[in-house]
Amino acid sequence: MLPKTETPDQVSRLIGHEVIALIESGAGMLALAEIAMAPNLAGLMIGSEDLIVSLGGRSSRQDDGTNRGVVNVARSQVLFAASAAGVPAIDSVYVDIRDSEGLRAESEDAAASGFAGKACIHPRQVEQVRLGFRPSPEDLEWARRVLLAAVSETGAFQFDGALVDEPVLRQAELILARVPQGE
Repeated sequence: MLPKTETPDQVSRLIGHEVIALIESGAGMLALAEIAMAPNLAGLMIGSEDLIVSLGGRSSRQDDGTNRGVVNVARSQVLFAASAAGVPAIDSVYVDIRDSEGLRAESEDAAASGFAGKACIHPRQVEQVRLGFRPSPEDLEWARRVLLAAVSETGAFQFDGALVDEPVLRQAELILARVPQGE
């Protein structure tokens, strides 16, 4: 992991190593597209606490514990850049170690948005992140049923009252891909 990445050259200088670039400043955000194209980039991670400090802010969180708007914009941009580069995006840490409910909710949002993982700052957080990234039994059942229905369909079709087309089938496949081996 390369903290405070602000230029693609910082990543490229570590040639021979796969690098997860931590985007933690306004300068890093502005160079994000170029950083994402570094040949040895293995992933991108948003560092929201450092990012807020670099912007002159006091806190990355609202009073209710949710991300400030500027953090959500940065998260989205990191996710877009990682997707364009074909590398995983890793969501920022959740600093309130005692708030397992908030961590799980944020992990569920990160997984639903397309992040490949979420960084942890304490071992107690690992299980909540795993649970947040694991599909619910209802999601698994839906994914299996819609993919089974698609076998006998051509093109877009209706399933449980909703339109199903290629992106929806891909979502179902991604849900199943998040199931740990052996389950």
